[in-house]
Amino acid sequence: MNRIQQNIAKISVVVLVTVLSAFTYQTDIFDSVATAIRANNAKDVASYFNSSIDFSVEGREGVYSKTQAEMILKNFFTQHPCTKFDITHRAKSYGGSSFAIGSYTSASGTYRITVYVKEISGKSLIHEMKIEGKIESGE
Repeated sequence: MNRIQQNIAKISVVVLVTVLSAFTYQTDIFDSVATAIRANNAKDVASYFNSSIDFSVEGREGVYSKTQAEMILKNFFTQHPCTKFDITHRAKSYGGSSFAIGSYTSASGTYRITVYVKEISGKSLIHEMKIEGKIESGE
């Protein structure tokens, strides 16, 4: 391989690593949130909340401060401790927003959790979270 081909190969590797790391950053928030959910750790999940958040739990919804939303989530975890949580879908939407949908299993049933993330001042933060009622098998 001549010198030009070696330089092109090196540049290609650098570009590939840069592009992949850009995509990885966005998925890290969902992986981190999923880990915190599996651990029933409302404080760690809330560390990714925006200062206010649209939050819905089993049909009760509102706009809450980060602290209020953390307490509501902690209460949900206490009432329905997680036995399993898997992210089933991830997507990016127009304008830099992204979301993930997960299946949350507890002894009392299975729930659908949807997390919406926006880039705010260069940081990915959760601006909306929905915990929807028990999912029947086959849905």
